[in-house]
Amino acid sequence: MTAGQAPDTARLEELRRRFDETAYTFPRVDAVVVFRPDLRREEAERQGRDSHFRPADPSSDNFAAEHAAQTRSTYAAIRAATEWNAWIPPSDRTIGQLGDQTYWERLLRADECPDFRGPPARIELWRCILFGPPVDGAENTALRLFNMLAADAARLGLSPRSAKGKGLLSRWLIHLAARREPIEPDSRRRFLHWSTLGGKRLAPMWIPVTSLNPSSCWWAVRLTNVFQRSRTAIEQAIDLAGLAESPSAGSAAGLAVIPAGFTFHGKEYTLIGKPLVRLRVLLNSPHRRCSAEQLREAIGLDDAVVTYPEQVIRDTAKRLRAALVKAVSASGISCKTPLLSKGKGEDLTYILAIP
Repeated sequence: MTAGQAPDTARLEELRRRFDETAYTFPRVDAVVVFRPDLRREEAERQGRDSHFRPADPSSDNFAAEHAAQTRSTYAAIRAATEWNAWIPPSDRTIGQLGDQTYWERLLRADECPDFRGPPARIELWRCILFGPPVDGAENTALRLFNMLAADAARLGLSPRSAKGKGLLSRWLIHLAARREPIEPDSRRRFLHWSTLGGKRLAPMWIPVTSLNPSSCWWAVRLTNVFQRSRTAIEQAIDLAGLAESPSAGSAAGLAVIPAGFTFHGKEYTLIGKPLVRLRVLLNSPHRRCSAEQLREAIGLDDAVVTYPEQVIRDTAKRLRAALVKAVSASGISCKTPLLSKGKGEDLTYILAIP
């Protein structure tokens, strides 16, 4: 939720109930989200060539046989690349090989995400697929419910900027997948890695995106039982709404939130936007502390449209810290840093330390 959003908790509760029912009815409907599918395809094609292509030597006395082998190796490289590009994490099979059927697929280019800053407009930014057990297309109730519920979830659960324009259903799936901490342990980001043993190239394997593994320019997430994953996301939105939009907004050591600002020892100070949301969340959190990921969710940062969310978190902290320092100084209290930060990376935590 963002500062400008007024979350409708009753509608969120109703949406959670509907997702809960649908997850029970259609537990085998999954989704896959791929970030930079164009780069995934290029890597699969390159690895296919390296693994299978055998060029003929024009000066060879056996050129005809070598040329025939080259043709066969070209087709083998294409077949391998096509299959690798269609594998569904964490398996080494395609949707068809898993015995499932593609219900819906959407390719989202950068120019369809006007808020996204970075790559050129025509690149393939996201690929989203919904799949499940084979059904008659005319009777695909799961797809119909997904179209309806995902659209409602995007409008209620995403920031206003993310819930507009094209690709509304895709943006909801991206919201579920593009998280620093996976919505569930089995929904982590993965990519295909080709290793070698004794100079021989081995079959690719899915490995998670971590600082310990090789870096990758693309990744994929499988959202098993996508309705249940959606239910979890809506539940998180309800919890954040309770923190960020609490009428009392909590208080600590003479500090309290008011509309468009806060008071400290009876004096009013102006504060709006993301810093105000951040202050509300901190005041309502246990021990007045929150992880950077929790704050990121609270202020509505979406990886689909924000290129550097970590920088937004730091900038918001800087603005809130400056406002608190001003208030504490005006009260005559000695406090060098009323907003502390501890840890780095995934462990980064902010602490409200009003004396």
